[in-house]
Amino acid sequence: MQKYKIFQVKLTQEQVASISNQDNTPVPDWYKDYIDTTMYPDHSKVNKALYLYNHVGNITAKNLDDVYHIGNDPFDNDAVEYLSNPSGRSMHSLTVGDVVEDPDGKKYFVNFAGFGEL
Repeated sequence: MQKYKIFQVKLTQEQVASISNQDNTPVPDWYKDYIDTTMYPDHSKVNKALYLYNHVGNITAKNLDDVYHIGNDPFDNDAVEYLSNPSGRSMHSLTVGDVVEDPDGKKYFVNFAGFGEL
């Protein structure tokens, strides 16, 4: 068993408020990056948006597939370590666009089918 780091985008209250405006304010670049990572992820889009990610937890698992299964039922699971982050919101279930770092420091993003390497 090894420890894998979990990185997720956790928007701040200010960021959420800025995209919730109904006026004609242009969409911020960071929001475009966020949408690209969650709706159309690929190596370059996720790499470009890594500045939005926070280390939100760790999962002790055998391999990436195990991380995915544990990460989709993380609540009340001793294999999951939740970490505080700037947004104040906890890690959620693994989803498309989330980033997993293996014990060797290699990063992968959750894709629609499996993982993509960063």
